Amino acid sequence: MELARLIPGDVAGQTLADLGADVIKVEGPPLGDYMRHIPPTVGEMSVLHAASNKNKRSIAIDHRSDAGLKLIYRLIQSADVVLEVSDPGSMAQYKLDYESVRSVNPKIVYCSVTGFGQTGPYAHAPSHGANIECLAGTMSLEDTAEGPRLWPLTFTATYHGAYQAALGICAGLVAALRTGKGCYIDSSCWDAGVTFDGTAATIALNGKAYVEGLLSPQTPKYAPYYCKDGRAVVVGAIEPQFWEKFCKLIGRPDLVHRDSSELPVDFGGENARALHKEIAEALLSRTAAEWGDLFASNDVPCSPVFSPGEAAQSAHGLARGIVRNATEQGGMEYRTVARGLVIDGGRGEDRFAPPRYGQHSDEILAEIGCQEHEVADLREQSIVR
Repeated sequence: MELARLIPGDVAGQTLADLGADVIKVEGPPLGDYMRHIPPTVGEMSVLHAASNKNKRSIAIDHRSDAGLKLIYRLIQSADVVLEVSDPGSMAQYKLDYESVRSVNPKIVYCSVTGFGQTGPYAHAPSHGANIECLAGTMSLEDTAEGPRLWPLTFTATYHGAYQAALGICAGLVAALRTGKGCYIDSSCWDAGVTFDGTAATIALNGKAYVEGLLSPQTPKYAPYYCKDGRAVVVGAIEPQFWEKFCKLIGRPDLVHRDSSELPVDFGGENARALHKEIAEALLSRTAAEWGDLFASNDVPCSPVFSPGEAAQSAHGLARGIVRNATEQGGMEYRTVARGLVIDGGRGEDRFAPPRYGQHSDEILAEIGCQEHEVADLREQSIVR
């Protein structure tokens, strides 16, 4: 049962739904999950909503009313999981906190997804993705002529927080099957961001530095370069066997033993910036696609820099079946990405399109034993929509 909205809760629920879970999205008035109304749109549907809410069913219940709470409790009695997104402690006012829910179903696995967790000085701080990312150290500042810009433009902590929640729920379900006891999961997007690259944090905690200038002219064997067409490739020739192949392919075999190291991995040597300049000049002789094909056919780890759309529509993406055609509730077709995991050769079927607010209310109420006249009364009182 998903009592969530926006990316972390929606993606956590969809991750489980894509793996086969029956995810019931319980939405409150007046709009439910307002992710539906955030542009851009495909037809009548927000692309953000579509990308994180497929394979779910929606029921609209006014959880603030006694009758609405009783309905939710009836759903909880047959549920395995409650997934919620709210300010720490706020679910208690609706009697939907862990202790209240556990009194209804002792085997429940209850997961709270928040920006900063249930404890600590940031616990109640309002935030959006960029706030969490910056406080978790997953974004950096880049100076531009127009002012500071955050880089990279990917919400690592936000999405990893969702996947971490889904993983924790799976672990909780296994434990519940073995012991008969549920558990409480505190999934913080901030925690997920800090631990996502545990190597970087561990190096810093021990007073050490990462490879200085990684992915820059200070590490020429592991850096991006512009090509003839203005696109870029990223070079990853840090092992001797790859470096030798790379130098020969770019027409500079004389660089093979330049400042060579006896270490198994070498990022560029003492004269790194000079080496970077020579590589940069050589790579301007072809387009990024031409270099990409040449490096790939010779087993050298150097590749073009793709946008998300280019990656999904690449030859590899098409061969992997990562792109899927879908239809939104209004009948308009759109393209999306499938489940990331391939299990027994498949990525799973999309059982439901991203739901409209309360689309499955009658169906779900019937499943918990509500009669038609009960449903009519609940609708008349605006407890169910």
